[in-house]
Amino acid sequence: MEEIVDYLYTKGIDLRYYDQSFIKRRIDNRLRVRRLENYEEYIKLLCHDNNEYRELIYSLSINVTEFFRDKDTFYSIGKLPFNTEYIKIWSAGCATGEEAYTLAIIMEEMSRVKGIRYKIFATDRNNNAIEYAKKGVYDIKLLSNISKELLERYFVKYDEAHYKVTDTIKYKIEFNVGDIITSQPSNNFDIIVCRNVLIYFKQNIRDELLIKFHRLLKEKGYLILGRSEIVTNTSVNLYKCIMPLERIYMKI
Repeated sequence: MEEIVDYLYTKGIDLRYYDQSFIKRRIDNRLRVRRLENYEEYIKLLCHDNNEYRELIYSLSINVTEFFRDKDTFYSIGKLPFNTEYIKIWSAGCATGEEAYTLAIIMEEMSRVKGIRYKIFATDRNNNAIEYAKKGVYDIKLLSNISKELLERYFVKYDEAHYKVTDTIKYKIEFNVGDIITSQPSNNFDIIVCRNVLIYFKQNIRDELLIKFHRLLKEKGYLILGRSEIVTNTSVNLYKCIMPLERIYMKI
């Protein structure tokens, strides 16, 4: 497995920060798909088969997402107090865009009531995922958590099986390719949303990312994690948990 990780590093794919068990599960799955016996056979295939290389890279990307995943968390964002009329958000590890567009819907609903303005910066290391997100076209099956009212307000029918997000929210989001570890976005974010991403990294990298998020947040800015993630002991003095179930923290 180390040889595979080293080979990918020469191709510009740095997996040194990822949890070993996560990498192993994804590689083992590719072995089963290709009906290979061991890693030695697989690395020979990987070095000579561009299609398999692309399949492995895709499988190592974290693209499991949907609109309003854990919807209580997103509706809680709309109840948070802000001391500004312009809200700046970073959706870190946005995958194919569902999370970023969900945030935009929540912000638009807040804007209708409170007149706030906002901008969302959404990044992911997977270029294909970002290109998909920019199009804003989604299968109707992914919209099951969206109410009929919000669907009519923020989506238009694209074809029999797909809907497209409206320009109203599309132009409020800036999608870019960026690795969550190495990218250096501008600071002064009011909200950083990084849900179901930290669990794939080694513990020391999780700690470093929590410190990085603290640096990038405004005073009393909010960090929102996934349901299976928490602020670790190393960073417990950096954040105050204000909504434990929703994993919403405030910078201190």
